[in-house]
Amino acid sequence: MDLKIDELEKREEAYQEESILTSKPQYPSGLKLYLDPATVKKLGINANPKVGEKFPLKAMAEVCAVRNESMDGKPRLCVELQITDMDIVKEEKSAAEKLYG
Repeated sequence: MDLKIDELEKREEAYQEESILTSKPQYPSGLKLYLDPATVKKLGINANPKVGEKFPLKAMAEVCAVRNESMDGKPRLCVELQITDMDIVKEEKSAAEKLYG
């Protein structure tokens, strides 16, 4: 599922803020992963990836916290997840790609 912030969400955030000093992120906060050298090695990343390159991921996460909040009288569910297992998915070629390139 694509978690990119949609235009309606961007407008709502811009409306709530008085001034915008920096460019707005494309994705909600908390979705960026930092991989330290040990994790990079465990995932088998042996060469420097290019900035903007996409890695298909498979992950398992454990629920750490659940909060029911209210903002402007509207209920909001917040869930905190801890990724416990992750792997880079190696994309398989279809039979036709294997035969014909």
